[in-house]
Amino acid sequence: PVVCVALLALLAALWVRHRHSSGYTLMGKVHAPGLGSTTTLMVTDIQNSTYLWEQLPQDVMDDAIKTHHAVMRAHMHAHRAYETCTEGDS
Repeated sequence: PVVCVALLALLAALWVRHRHSSGYTLMGKVHAPGLGSTTTLMVTDIQNSTYLWEQLPQDVMDDAIKTHHAVMRAHMHAHRAYETCTEGDS
């Protein structure tokens, strides 16, 4: 029994270390990036969104925002990017 517990503890420690070194938290989220030459800040904007909000029905713009966020999040996941916040169409 003691050997089994020790082995499980060792495997758990190795798994935690692997998750941390891979850039992900234990829950599978990406670690926030640190400062450095490989860190990039990206800000997006839907061109003329204020005008579009005034001209188009709300459900159309809601769908556009949802699509924008879904596309960005899919690409962020693929590139291990980190989302800090969203505001409006950004």
